[in-house]
Amino acid sequence: MITLVVTIILFILFLRVLAFVFAAGLKILGWILGAAGFLISIAVAIYFIGFFFDALPILCLIGVFLIANRGR
Repeated sequence: MITLVVTIILFILFLRVLAFVFAAGLKILGWILGAAGFLISIAVAIYFIGFFFDALPILCLIGVFLIANRGR
């Protein structure tokens, strides 16, 4: 899982660098690569937000148990 995340982040950075390089000469290719990196960034952010909200009920349940045991 960590390897996948690091790979995706490095790919996004690679697209950003390519977009920066091509933006100097080939404007359209730079824009396309920049947009691709931006869209992949949004997709990764949505994936992590979805993972957080999937885990949120479990975290709330753990919090309730911790508060209940604190009174003892």
